[in-house]
Amino acid sequence: MSERGGAESEGATRRLQGIDHARRAQVEHTVKPDEEPAVVVGTRMHDVVHDRVGVVMEVKPQWVFLRPVHGGVEWQAMPEDLEPAAPVDRSTAELRARVAEVNRLSRLGL
Repeated sequence: MSERGGAESEGATRRLQGIDHARRAQVEHTVKPDEEPAVVVGTRMHDVVHDRVGVVMEVKPQWVFLRPVHGGVEWQAMPEDLEPAAPVDRSTAELRARVAEVNRLSRLGL
């Protein structure tokens, strides 16, 4: 293994500290240093370390800044910790629309 490969592996291990063992195993299996996804501003990406989906706001060489899909505080992730987010399926979109309508009616007191 090259020196660089060892350093990348050590860096990935440090980033994974604090994640429970089952999640750590899943992330270590998912994150592959040779396979960096194309990170483009405006796309939805899944941060496998934080297990969050966000919209890419800015891309720097070492960091990617993401914002939650429905707004909120930005967070940063390393590019190699990101993978394309799964598309929202139709049933999820329909459920969100129904919940939004129920919430709207509730605010109106109906």
